[in-house]
Amino acid sequence: MIQALRGVLADRFHLKLRQENRDLPVLALEVAPKGPRFRELKPGEVPATHDKPAPGIYARTFTSVEDLMSQLNGVFGGPAVADRPVVNRTHLTGNYDMHLETERQG
Repeated sequence: MIQALRGVLADRFHLKLRQENRDLPVLALEVAPKGPRFRELKPGEVPATHDKPAPGIYARTFTSVEDLMSQLNGVFGGPAVADRPVVNRTHLTGNYDMHLETERQG
C-alpha cells in the first residue's frame, strides 16, 4: 500500500518520499515494579463511572493500553498528547479500568 501511495503522490503532486532512520528522544510507558495500579476488567465488564473532573482538568477512562497509547501519541488528536513519541513497554494485553486525569495547559 505504501508503494501505491508513493506512486500517487509522485504522479499527482510531483512529491518524492524517502525513508530514513533517526535517533529521537521518546517516552517509555512501563509497569511499576509492584504491578499496575488499575483493575483488570472481566469479560463483558465495563469500566466504573468516575466523577466529573474539576475545571481545567482533562479526564478520560481507557480500557486498553493500545487506546491509551493512541491518545498519548496523538493518533486521533485531542488535548492529552505527549510532547514526544511514547513507546509501549508494558506487555499488558487485557482490558482494564484505567482512568487518566491531567491538568490542561494552554
